[in-house]
Amino acid sequence: VFLYELLAGAPPFGYHDDVHLEGSQVLEKQQRAEEEGLQWPGEGGGGAGVGVAATDACQAAASLLVRDCSRRLGVGGLQEFREHAAFRGLDWAALASSSARGPPFDEALGFTAESAAEERRRPRRAA
Repeated sequence: VFLYELLAGAPPFGYHDDVHLEGSQVLEKQQRAEEEGLQWPGEGGGGAGVGVAATDACQAAASLLVRDCSRRLGVGGLQEFREHAAFRGLDWAALASSSARGPPFDEALGFTAESAAEERRRPRRAA
């Protein structure tokens, strides 16, 4: 669901509030997605844009959302997941390492851990 939301900008079966208010409609969307495939916003069915990477990522999201868990991506083990076209280029050893560098961070966009400790926005509670 998270991957679909990253690619499409919306959840695949409706928002959390919709589940409480219109549960039968959410179930109908899930059933329709199982029968017809996930609906992607935008042209050509690729919510993430055009290109092979977007197509692979959309296919991976759809494979992870298959209702029948025996047919879901990764049921055959982690290697199946690693070999999927959307994830093939990842450095899996770096992802598993606690010493891997994170993505670059532009300090102009917000606080770093260091600056947050130095520039408290609200007073701390007494111990």
